[in-house]
Amino acid sequence: SFDQPTSLNKTMVAKRIRQYIFEQYKVSPASSSINAMEDLFPILSSLPPELQKMAAVLILQKDIETVPYLSSKFLNIEEQCRVALSCKFLEFSSGEVVKLNEFELGR
Repeated sequence: SFDQPTSLNKTMVAKRIRQYIFEQYKVSPASSSINAMEDLFPILSSLPPELQKMAAVLILQKDIETVPYLSSKFLNIEEQCRVALSCKFLEFSSGEVVKLNEFELGR
Protein backbone atom coordinates (compact mmCIF):
# COMPACT_ATOMS: atom_id res chain seq x y z
CA SER A 1 0.00 0.00 0.00
CA PHE A 2 1.03 3.60 -0.57
CA ASP A 3 1.54 5.69 2.55
CA GLN A 4 1.57 9.46 2.21
CA PRO A 5 4.23 11.24 4.22
CA THR A 6 2.70 13.04 7.16
CA SER A 7 5.11 15.97 6.91
CA LEU A 8 4.03 16.88 3.36
CA ASN A 9 2.61 20.39 3.34
CA LYS A 10 0.22 20.62 0.38
CA THR A 11 0.26 24.41 0.37
CA MET A 12 4.05 24.53 0.18
CA VAL A 13 4.17 21.90 -2.58
CA ALA A 14 1.52 23.77 -4.60
CA LYS A 15 3.47 27.01 -4.19
CA ARG A 16 6.69 25.39 -5.38
CA ILE A 17 4.94 23.84 -8.40
CA ARG A 18 3.38 27.19 -9.36
CA GLN A 19 6.74 28.90 -8.95
CA TYR A 20 8.46 26.30 -11.14
CA ILE A 21 5.81 26.60 -13.87
CA PHE A 22 6.03 30.39 -13.77
CA GLU A 23 9.84 30.30 -14.05
CA GLN A 24 9.59 27.97 -17.07
CA TYR A 25 6.93 30.22 -18.59
CA LYS A 26 9.21 33.26 -18.24
CA VAL A 27 12.18 31.64 -19.99
CA SER A 28 10.27 29.88 -22.75
CA PRO A 29 9.63 32.01 -25.85
CA ALA A 30 7.09 29.48 -27.13
CA SER A 31 4.81 29.97 -24.15
CA SER A 32 5.13 33.72 -24.04
CA SER A 33 2.00 35.83 -24.37
CA ILE A 34 4.08 38.61 -25.89
CA ASN A 35 4.87 38.18 -29.56
CA ALA A 36 6.85 40.19 -32.06
CA MET A 37 5.56 40.94 -35.54
CA GLU A 38 7.70 38.12 -37.03
CA ASP A 39 6.20 35.61 -34.57
CA LEU A 40 2.66 36.35 -35.72
CA PHE A 41 3.49 36.81 -39.40
CA PRO A 42 6.40 34.42 -40.14
CA ILE A 43 6.28 35.23 -43.84
CA LEU A 44 7.70 38.69 -43.07
CA SER A 45 11.18 37.26 -42.47
CA SER A 46 11.26 35.94 -46.05
CA LEU A 47 10.63 39.40 -47.55
CA PRO A 48 13.33 41.92 -48.50
CA PRO A 49 13.94 44.53 -45.74
CA GLU A 50 12.10 47.38 -47.48
CA LEU A 51 9.10 45.18 -48.18
CA GLN A 52 9.13 44.00 -44.55
CA LYS A 53 8.86 47.61 -43.40
CA MET A 54 6.00 48.40 -45.75
CA ALA A 55 4.14 45.20 -44.89
CA ALA A 56 4.46 45.96 -41.16
CA VAL A 57 3.01 49.44 -41.67
CA LEU A 58 0.16 48.10 -43.80
CA ILE A 59 -0.69 45.47 -41.18
CA LEU A 60 -0.76 48.01 -38.34
CA GLN A 61 -1.82 51.15 -40.22
CA LYS A 62 -5.28 51.45 -38.67
CA ASP A 63 -3.88 50.90 -35.17
CA ILE A 64 -1.01 53.33 -35.61
CA GLU A 65 -3.33 56.04 -36.92
CA THR A 66 -5.47 55.84 -33.75
CA VAL A 67 -2.53 57.12 -31.65
CA PRO A 68 -2.21 60.82 -32.49
CA TYR A 69 1.56 61.15 -32.00
CA LEU A 70 2.19 58.02 -34.14
CA SER A 71 -0.13 59.03 -36.96
CA SER A 72 0.97 60.13 -40.42
CA LYS A 73 0.21 63.69 -39.33
CA PHE A 74 3.34 63.64 -37.12
CA LEU A 75 5.52 60.77 -38.42
CA ASN A 76 6.74 60.07 -41.92
CA ILE A 77 6.44 56.59 -43.42
CA GLU A 78 10.00 55.58 -42.44
CA GLU A 79 9.34 56.44 -38.79
CA GLN A 80 6.02 54.60 -38.87
CA CYS A 81 7.86 51.56 -40.29
CA ARG A 82 10.23 51.56 -37.32
CA VAL A 83 7.29 51.84 -34.92
CA ALA A 84 5.39 49.02 -36.63
CA LEU A 85 8.39 46.68 -36.61
CA SER A 86 9.04 47.32 -32.91
CA CYS A 87 5.45 46.58 -31.82
CA LYS A 88 4.78 43.69 -29.46
CA PHE A 89 1.46 41.87 -29.36
CA LEU A 90 -0.10 40.76 -26.08
CA GLU A 91 -2.40 37.77 -26.00
CA PHE A 92 -4.90 37.20 -23.23
CA SER A 93 -6.92 34.08 -22.61
CA SER A 94 -10.65 34.40 -22.14
CA GLY A 95 -11.50 35.74 -18.73
CA GLU A 96 -7.93 36.75 -17.93
CA VAL A 97 -7.61 40.14 -16.27
CA VAL A 98 -4.38 42.11 -16.33
CA LYS A 99 -3.98 45.12 -14.08
CA LEU A 100 -1.54 47.78 -15.22
CA ASN A 101 -1.55 50.53 -12.61
CA GLU A 102 -5.21 51.56 -12.50
CA PHE A 103 -6.27 50.05 -15.80
CA GLU A 104 -7.80 46.61 -16.31
CA LEU A 105 -7.34 44.78 -19.57
CA GLY A 106 -8.77 41.46 -20.66
CA ARG A 107 -11.55 39.78 -22.57
